Amino acid sequence: GTQGGHGLVTTLLFAPVSGRVFVTFAEDNSCLAAQSMPALEERLMDDDEHEEIEAFLCLGIDGAVSFCRRRVGEERVEWSGEVPREFFPAWAEHKFATLDFQIDQLKAPAEVLVTWAGPQLPAALASAMPLSKFDATWNEHRW
Repeated sequence: GTQGGHGLVTTLLFAPVSGRVFVTFAEDNSCLAAQSMPALEERLMDDDEHEEIEAFLCLGIDGAVSFCRRRVGEERVEWSGEVPREFFPAWAEHKFATLDFQIDQLKAPAEVLVTWAGPQLPAALASAMPLSKFDATWNEHRW
C-alpha cells in the first residue's frame, strides 16, 4: 500500500520449525514475534534421511491470514489461528505469498519445494482447519 505517497510493506512471516510468527511494520521498522504453535522437536535420522515438513499459508476471503504445518507421513495438522484483517494497517491493500529463509538460522542443509498452490486448501487440510482466532501473545523482536 501507500501512505503519504510512499510505498509501504508490512510483512507477516511464519517459521514452521520454530512455530513462530513474525510481523514487521514499515512505518517504524519494528518487529513483533509470537509463538503460534510449539517448536518441532528434532528427530534422529540416518545420515541419508531427511525429515519433510509441509507449511501452508491460508488467506481467507475476509483478508484473515493463518498458517499450518504438518510432518509428511503424519495425520496431525497444527494451525496458528487466524490473524484478522484488522490487525494489518488500513493502507495494506494487497497480500502476496513468498517463500523466504533466515539462512543464518538453518542448522542443516535444507531443500525446498513448492508442491501446491491454489485458491483452496488440499482436502485433507481444509477438513482439519479450525475456525479459531490467533491468540498467541505478541512481543517485541529484534533480528
